[in-house]
Amino acid sequence: MIQDMIIHFSSIYGKRIDDDVFEAYYQTLKKYSEAALREAGYQCLEDLTYYPKPVEIIKRIKSEYGTSANEDSIIRSDVRCQTCGHIGEGIQDPINTGIWECRNCYTGLTPRKIRGRFNDLFRMMGNKDYKPEWA
Repeated sequence: MIQDMIIHFSSIYGKRIDDDVFEAYYQTLKKYSEAALREAGYQCLEDLTYYPKPVEIIKRIKSEYGTSANEDSIIRSDVRCQTCGHIGEGIQDPINTGIWECRNCYTGLTPRKIRGRFNDLFRMMGNKDYKPEWA
């Protein structure tokens, strides 16, 4: 399975890897099931515009199988926001049916506003009487 994945990635991304790199992929990924590797490989093809590193494949395996049935959303790195096109950390809500969005599109907040809210939270922890207008 790992060899097939590497062959497909090499064909799709136009990059050939040598035997030492293949061995590193193999040793890193051999402990995962064929089903997990297949699903993670498809996710990489959907999400990435470059040849995935083993860590990116493993992140997808762990995020796919590390979620519980109670979770409504999932967060992954290296995904393309389906709203604005930004590539980075993305949120899918609900899992498997929602679209992938970056933090800004998902929350409607700019990075500056997100930082401001964290500052407000820290201030609220130290001052029980402080309540920002958004809280």
